[in-house]
Amino acid sequence: MINTYNETSLHKQIKEIYAKKFNGKTEIEIEKYICDIFSSEKDPTIIEIQTSNLSKITNKIEKLCKNYKVKLVYPLATATIIQKQDENKKIISKRKSPKKKNIYSIFGELFTLYKLFENPNFSLIVLPIQQIVTKTVFTEPVQTINKSRRYKKNWLITDKELLKYDDEIILNSKIDLFNLIPKEIPENFSSKDLAKTEVKKEANKMIWVLRKLRLIEQQDKIGNLIIYKKNLPR
Repeated sequence: MINTYNETSLHKQIKEIYAKKFNGKTEIEIEKYICDIFSSEKDPTIIEIQTSNLSKITNKIEKLCKNYKVKLVYPLATATIIQKQDENKKIISKRKSPKKKNIYSIFGELFTLYKLFENPNFSLIVLPIQQIVTKTVFTEPVQTINKSRRYKKNWLITDKELLKYDDEIILNSKIDLFNLIPKEIPENFSSKDLAKTEVKKEANKMIWVLRKLRLIEQQDKIGNLIIYKKNLPR
């Protein structure tokens, strides 16, 4: 099996859902890349699933978008159950995570990906999900496979599993990102105005992405507070 050695249950489940939806084949080599799904119906389309850290897949998507339509599926965890198990896979505990994401959480994932929203071959499919995250507890502190930890801990995330998914949100262009600005936000606004809406703590990340795409522009500055103006593309 190519490219599936470290595949989580979540990735596999979503891949099966979209392979069926697009009547596509899985694990297909295209331009030296192994792609999750390839559908040859109508327009040849590549479907990639990335369960976290979209920056890791940006270069791959940029290159594939030159010659193919590419749909990137990002499962957005709106609810998470964390279960711990020992090294023998015996469940030790299970609890609901207090962390909840909404559509505005994606802006923190777009710092390298935002340019692709100007490419007509690209679209981002945000799939709201409920998931189970399994942490395996060890007797000794361990490092992650990619050695990303500064300090070793006595647990690793060893799997993620899909419980339920809701209606997908499709973002085809930067105008779709512009349309995520809450309706109550006036023509001129600040990050504080945005933070008072359901955007909340994602306000500055959203502003960064919208500015990069020229969807908003600085209009004024009052003390340290920057006032932005909406700039809907025509």
